[in-house]
Amino acid sequence: MAVCAYLNVDSIDCPACGSTVELAFGQLLFQWGYCPARHPEPERAYDWGDAIRWRLDDAGQILPWVYFSGVDQGGGNIGDPQFANVRIRAYTFAWEDISCGACGAHGVDILVEHGILKNTVAATSGCEISLIEQDGRISARPEWNDHPMTRCLVERRFRLVVPDTADPPSHGPERCSHFRPA
Repeated sequence: MAVCAYLNVDSIDCPACGSTVELAFGQLLFQWGYCPARHPEPERAYDWGDAIRWRLDDAGQILPWVYFSGVDQGGGNIGDPQFANVRIRAYTFAWEDISCGACGAHGVDILVEHGILKNTVAATSGCEISLIEQDGRISARPEWNDHPMTRCLVERRFRLVVPDTADPPSHGPERCSHFRPA
């Protein structure tokens, strides 16, 4: 099982028919931003309206597509904070697609706009991550489904930040514009 982030939500509206879909354990799993663990860490879970957080390396930079080891080991930055408008596949605790009992639709994406968790939409077919282009087009990125990950040894306790792409400002982690390509 891969590392993931957790979104606190008891139910969602089915993007296809509008029916309420109850969620076991009151959370959705997704992989974008800092994904801390294979199991829920309540202090690091997201709520709707939160900005996506990223972990810094020891030099104070955000590294994309990286697993961390060392102090506070575990987790990783899944994705790249330069892409603040994305659709990310959401899963149940069993790593299954969300399904609607009323209409049978399955597959839900989490909409992230300007780095902020907004709501759920129908999933992009065959893809876990899609970019939302400036003109509103959805660009599926199936090559990111199994993106290569680097490793980063960290010796300092971790800090989470919200990139300056997030708008409006979020509570919680500090804001930062430090990006360094992998």
